[in-house]
Amino acid sequence: MNPVDAIRLMTKHYPGGVDALAVLVGKSGETLRKEIAGASGYKLGVNDACTISEACIAIGSEHCNAYANAVAANCGGFVQLKVVERHAGQCH
Repeated sequence: MNPVDAIRLMTKHYPGGVDALAVLVGKSGETLRKEIAGASGYKLGVNDACTISEACIAIGSEHCNAYANAVAANCGGFVQLKVVERHAGQCH
C-alpha cells in the first residue's frame, strides 16, 4: 500500500470522514477528496497527510497507523507498535 492509499483508507474510518479531516487541514471537503483520489491537478502534501495521520492516531481509529507504516515500508522498514491487550469493543 502506498502512502496516499493509506490516507484514503484512514479517512474512510475517521468519524466524519473526509469532511471532518478537511477542516483540520484547512481545505474544503471537495478539495481534500480530489487530493486523496489523485485527481489531475491535485496533490496531497506531506504536511496534510501527517495532520490526517495524527488525527487518526489521536482517536485510535481503525487503520490509524496505515500512513506511518506505508511510509516506513517505502523506506525498507516498518513501525513497531507496542503490544497491548485488547478488550471487547475497542477499535482495531
